[in-house]
Amino acid sequence: MDIQKFYEDHQKFMVKVLSKFQDKGERPMGYTEKEAEYPFFKETNIIICPHTNSYENPPHKHDFFEFVYIYQGSCTNIIDSVSIPLKQGDICLMNTNAMHQIKLNNVKQDIVFNLLVKKSIMDSFHFKIYSSNDFVTNFFLNSIDKRRQEQNYILFSNNTETEQTDFFCKMIQEQFSKKIYQSPKISYLFDCFMIELIRSYQSTVDQSHMKNKQEDTFSKMLEYIEQNSATVTLDELGKKYGYHPQHLSKLIKQYSGSSFQALLTDIRLQQACILLKENKLSISSIIQKLGYSNRTWFHKLFQEKYHLTPGEYREQQLKAQNQIKTSYYE
Repeated sequence: MDIQKFYEDHQKFMVKVLSKFQDKGERPMGYTEKEAEYPFFKETNIIICPHTNSYENPPHKHDFFEFVYIYQGSCTNIIDSVSIPLKQGDICLMNTNAMHQIKLNNVKQDIVFNLLVKKSIMDSFHFKIYSSNDFVTNFFLNSIDKRRQEQNYILFSNNTETEQTDFFCKMIQEQFSKKIYQSPKISYLFDCFMIELIRSYQSTVDQSHMKNKQEDTFSKMLEYIEQNSATVTLDELGKKYGYHPQHLSKLIKQYSGSSFQALLTDIRLQQACILLKENKLSISSIIQKLGYSNRTWFHKLFQEKYHLTPGEYREQQLKAQNQIKTSYYE
């Protein structure tokens, strides 16, 4: 199939379909498209549409994922008021509900395709294929769980034809082949496309920058845990720093060598030691202050770590302090 010819042939069709969808009126700035209302999602989860060059959509958003592929030429994708120049071969993945607008640089030469993907497909079998990649996986998981994103897109920049662009073109060809088993084949090609995207991203991303950024984030998390040790939960921490609990657990394990619960317990016990040394609060008050409701459980944890009961530890520390004072005045 000649993709350029296909693109040209389907321009009038796309304008006609989208015109119906507009209810015979201009769509307002910032309008939202929903999966349930979108005409192309009636029979499938993955759709490829030629980007129309006859008119310019206003900034808009939708509750499904969108990939923008620059087959020929260049364009500017404005996402959340940030202008992102895209050149031939580039693929831009946009988050759900990212406000965006595509502006072609040359309407007679630029060829751009939009790959639209239902959010539900990333919550199903397909998603398991990508679960080994932290960054890309986290992007999808955070969107599904409506968590904060630092930016609402990922840019896959390509200078030449690659395996991912090859799979994209194969999806275009299959989309309009009208052959039997079209939907399962497109799903298969989409999986291959995603795997190649992830491989490409892993090979080009600045691993050193990502590591430093994660270390800085973990340092802030650790400080937050220490300040809120009595009440903090893994889910709360994930929501605050934009991580899905599953991937936050892996990050904590990576940098601390412990699970979240083990790290929290260690912090609480260290704080218990400080409070016992100060000798201002009763042991019962300390247990309550640290967020424990079961006195027996706290005693068990404390003895396992320090081989002393909290009372014995306090007595030992007071004796040591008194000896220091005695030595000082002698």
